Amino acid sequence: MGTTTCAARRPSDPKDKLLAGLKDSFQYCATALGTLKDAQLADSTPFFGGRNATRGLAALITVADWADHYSQMAIYLRLNGLLPPTAKKA
Repeated sequence: MGTTTCAARRPSDPKDKLLAGLKDSFQYCATALGTLKDAQLADSTPFFGGRNATRGLAALITVADWADHYSQMAIYLRLNGLLPPTAKKA
């Protein structure tokens, strides 16, 4: 999982630009996590707060953070009388 640069986004940007940035960021993570080999899990990588973490820990924290954000969005939708997409019957 290397570093990359991305186009700056602002909350005032049009919805299509924000969604494109979101999809790009998930694709970057999917590629980075998908190419991670077992032998690399203990390698050190720069992490938040100027510290280092193992690649395995960084991957687990990333996925756990996604789940946390999704649960917050799902609760917000339910509090507003809407079902999250994963709760709708096919």
